[in-house]
Amino acid sequence: MRNRITSFILLLLLCHLSLLGNVRSTSGTIKFDRNSDGSGEMVLNSNGLSIGHSNPSANLHVSGNAYIENLILGNSLEWERTTIATNTVLSESFNSPVLFVDSSADNITLTLPYAGNLNGSTLWIKKKSRLNLLTIQTTSGNIDGATKLFLGGSSKNLPNVQLISEGGDWWILQSDYWSPKSLATLSGWYDASDLETITLESGNVNKWEDKSGHNYDVIQTTTTAQPVFETDKVVFDGTDDRLGRSGMDLANFLGGDRYTGCVAIVLKRLSGTVYLKINSGGERFGGENASRFDFGDISSGANNLNGWSASLSTTDYDILILEKQREAQVVTLNGVEVDSNSNDGPMTESVGAISFSLGANYSGAFPANVEIKEVICLTNANSTERKKLEGYLAWKWNLISQLPSEHPYLLSPP
Repeated sequence: MRNRITSFILLLLLCHLSLLGNVRSTSGTIKFDRNSDGSGEMVLNSNGLSIGHSNPSANLHVSGNAYIENLILGNSLEWERTTIATNTVLSESFNSPVLFVDSSADNITLTLPYAGNLNGSTLWIKKKSRLNLLTIQTTSGNIDGATKLFLGGSSKNLPNVQLISEGGDWWILQSDYWSPKSLATLSGWYDASDLETITLESGNVNKWEDKSGHNYDVIQTTTTAQPVFETDKVVFDGTDDRLGRSGMDLANFLGGDRYTGCVAIVLKRLSGTVYLKINSGGERFGGENASRFDFGDISSGANNLNGWSASLSTTDYDILILEKQREAQVVTLNGVEVDSNSNDGPMTESVGAISFSLGANYSGAFPANVEIKEVICLTNANSTERKKLEGYLAWKWNLISQLPSEHPYLLSPP
């Protein structure tokens, strides 16, 4: 018995001494399997050490979240990345999750593969140069509801985006970019970059769908009065083109008490002045005739704003905002207030005859030769939301240079 005890003690001592030395193996795998499911939570083999993965693919392979305190890196940390400097069509077999885009020499268009074939894929895109424009598009489907994403060049912090495919038609934009979809006051949204919302008849627009969720689509069934669609804009000819609808509830389209409303438009005015009108009998919210912005009862003419018409460009696109605040109405052009007056009255007439029209009066009067890229309607907007609208539209349509130097979204998108 004594010998057995002595032998056992010697065995323990030898095991202890051996653990103090190096553990060596020329083959095989060491697994730490805490839950005894046959798949090690930590695995060491000839490939390396993995944590949270059954087989390491590098010297250190961590799957899942990792918390590292006081990380010290020797030499340099390198991303698995690809740099492009020319127009590029990305194949479905791309193996680099990070794309650096060098646009220092020219504008670049990056075309992504169809998201539906890349379920679960994630792609980071980083613009390396402040020069020129990066346009991101897809071979099919959308990027968060739009056909194109634009990254400009004036950002102090160079823009980057994360795109994720969840197996549908869309690449989902995962970034801090603000969108009108976040506004509870959104009442109408017409986006010419979203081809899914445009119904064409021989190149002419039969219907422009509302993206706000309220289904305030504008239509034109008369072929000769249909505006033309060109790439990412709707063009009204200044003769008889118009899109509109009737039977809208003004209390939903404007503020519930009909004291407030806000419409942002990206447009180029070639001639004429009408681009939007919401009216009910003798009352209306709209820009009409001599670049007039009306709200409320137009018979007295007291609420007309005419002083901003000369500011509209006929060569470049403008960001125009017509806003009825609680006690005033204001016209803002490219982030600068260009006209205002006091107006504390509501629109009070019956909702039964209300019509909404783009390009001309709903009856066809006062037509305008104008190109419209986007229209966003809100029941109300505060100063912060208006500036976000301006920043969003400027970055989306590459109109950043139109914003004033003090604008909060001149250097980065909202």
